[in-house]
Amino acid sequence: MAEKLESFDFSTGRKAKYDWDKFLNGSIWKLTSGKDFDTSPSSMRCTIVAAAKRRGLNVRSSVRKNDVIFQAQIKSDRSNL
Repeated sequence: MAEKLESFDFSTGRKAKYDWDKFLNGSIWKLTSGKDFDTSPSSMRCTIVAAAKRRGLNVRSSVRKNDVIFQAQIKSDRSNL
């Protein structure tokens, strides 16, 4: 049966598996399956895009056989076009 809690410290969540501050710094990165991550390259690409989105960034990416090549970019304001 579900348990009702009076309080809970949500700040004690798990540590991020990847150093997103490093990877989403605007540099071009290549991560390799089996070496840098343990999922499929397409799943890792989704993880990268989600992490960038949480930080207000866009990502350019390419999935190659066992690699994901990507670069985070600041979202541009296209409202003045």
